Amino acid sequence: MKILTIGNSFSQDATVYMEKIALSDIYVRNLFIPGCDLKMHCDNIKTNEKAYEYQKNGKKLCMISLEKALNKEQWDVITIQQVSHLSGILNSYFPYISELINYIRQNVPDAKIMLHKTWPYAHGCQHSYFSDYNNNTKTMYDSINRTVKIISAQFNILVINTGDCIYNSYTECLFNPDYEGISLFRDGFHLSIPHGRYLAALCFYLHFYNKDQINLKYLPKGMTYKQRDCLQSLAMKH
Repeated sequence: MKILTIGNSFSQDATVYMEKIALSDIYVRNLFIPGCDLKMHCDNIKTNEKAYEYQKNGKKLCMISLEKALNKEQWDVITIQQVSHLSGILNSYFPYISELINYIRQNVPDAKIMLHKTWPYAHGCQHSYFSDYNNNTKTMYDSINRTVKIISAQFNILVINTGDCIYNSYTECLFNPDYEGISLFRDGFHLSIPHGRYLAALCFYLHFYNKDQINLKYLPKGMTYKQRDCLQSLAMKH
């Protein structure tokens, strides 16, 4: 399976470990611009600039245009997402999401387009736009859920629920001593390295493959065996 994620640092966080945890024949590339929202993707369609880092395992392979990336492989799945701080604000998706979906379908008509649901910010996050959600993690989570549900239904696209897994696991880790030493965020909104990123990769991967196709023995640098097993348990649960 060949997967292209059109995103930003949140799609980078979610895909860095995907090929590393795979026992399947999976091929994952990420299109990366920091803080890139749907409007910027549409602007890049018009300019056709080589504005994106074309990433493998979170590392740049080259700079590329959106058109070139879409036509680079026979993609099976292409994911799209809104920038994190706008992910729960419905009107921020329009008209850009329809433009982006139409452009993808014109270039890669056989690919399945999916919406990547991202995660809310952590308690106490200092991100300047967290105030749009009253600086409240659950408020942001609920807003993202409502918005993604509407977008998914309107455009008839499936959702990759990474945000659910991160939010539910984060909530559980806060109050469970068994998860001592596991922090899922590195700055309140980006996922921690390696724990948060590993959990997101497991969640993302499990949308396409079952547990038997995960390399459960893979241990990211900076993670203990116990932490790995705990994160695997959280991914299977959430």
